[in-house]
Amino acid sequence: MQFSAGIVHRLLIRELHHDGPEYEMRFLLGRHSVRFSKVKFCLITGLKFGELPDTLTYDMVENDIHQQYFEGRDKVEYVELKAVLRIGVFSEQYDVVKLYLLYMLNWMLMGLDEREKVPVWQFRLVEDLDAFDAFPWGAHVYRRSIYGFKHALDGRRRRFEQRQRRKGRRRFEQRQRRKGVDVHTTETYNIYGLTHALLIFTFEVIPELGNSGCEKWREIELSPRILKWELSMRPRGEVE
Repeated sequence: MQFSAGIVHRLLIRELHHDGPEYEMRFLLGRHSVRFSKVKFCLITGLKFGELPDTLTYDMVENDIHQQYFEGRDKVEYVELKAVLRIGVFSEQYDVVKLYLLYMLNWMLMGLDEREKVPVWQFRLVEDLDAFDAFPWGAHVYRRSIYGFKHALDGRRRRFEQRQRRKGRRRFEQRQRRKGVDVHTTETYNIYGLTHALLIFTFEVIPELGNSGCEKWREIELSPRILKWELSMRPRGEVE
């Protein structure tokens, strides 16, 4: 599935401040206010919701994957997890399953930066695959995602305006280039969380976007709703 940062950006800049629940977002589309909530997230992703348990109570398992591959360190970066999977040498048959579950959780669902740490409690939980599957990942991922969506644009307007004021200052740009500093006048940012859920939400509330390089299987009732969409190319909203 292709991702359109342009469409998601155009949605985020239309966020409305509201007095409703903290863990939801509202957007102004034309004259209409639309709401992105736990219910919408659950319908789109199909991830399980429920009360989040106390992760501090998870016990360490002797000679688990945390000990074998990361020496039981408290701080294991996501890039280290990728490196172990790339090497592909495992002590036990199910180690690769457990490691890939952590990889997919933190990369696909949580949208972690490679420098971020994989929480120790996840290493402990994945040792029991039934417990890992029963965990309310929807509630956990949604809380992470809504925080990432809400704060993605923090301070970006000010930085963009600063760059624009520098535009045309040739001497300044020459000095910056000599220092190896990028002098572009656009501002980029990262959005952490399950961003594809926000993209599908945008397609759901603006059906016309479905004609912009993506295809919806309207004749099939699928759940979760993300399965009804196939984005074979980047939607045109990326460049418009």
